[in-house]
Amino acid sequence: MKRSAKYGMLGVITVAIYTTVALAGPTTGVPPFQSFGGGPDIINLGNLNVHYSFPIFSRAGRGIPFSYALAYDSSIWTPAGSAWVPVNNWGLNRASAALVGVVNYSVHQSQCVDHNTGQINFFNVYNFSSYKDSGGTVHLFGLAARGRTNSLILSRAE
Repeated sequence: MKRSAKYGMLGVITVAIYTTVALAGPTTGVPPFQSFGGGPDIINLGNLNVHYSFPIFSRAGRGIPFSYALAYDSSIWTPAGSAWVPVNNWGLNRASAALVGVVNYSVHQSQCVDHNTGQINFFNVYNFSSYKDSGGTVHLFGLAARGRTNSLILSRAE
């Protein structure tokens, strides 16, 4: 009786662990400590995700080299309940976003009237709200940039 209870509990725990692992989405990018193969692309032999990296810019530096690349991962479908849904960027990402960080901003168009000629001038207003550094820390700031092609005015965003 005790032996069957042990095996029953072991079976329940095993099924719970494998169900949790099976519901997790595939790992994208190049995770450490896994087997890879392929030529110009990198194929994760554990989940068959194909990772392409397209170099855009690269510069050697005296201390820290800088490189910028666009990347694509073929594993774009993840389970969500009883359905499979695509990831929000369809597998496309910036391979260097973790190195340089990301600035959040919004753009809207505004207008003003030239009082001398009565002409309406249109210009873009860029509102910069926060910066997420390479460590994942969000730095909030308010900065607005207004201008046309030949002039730019910076001010604190309200």
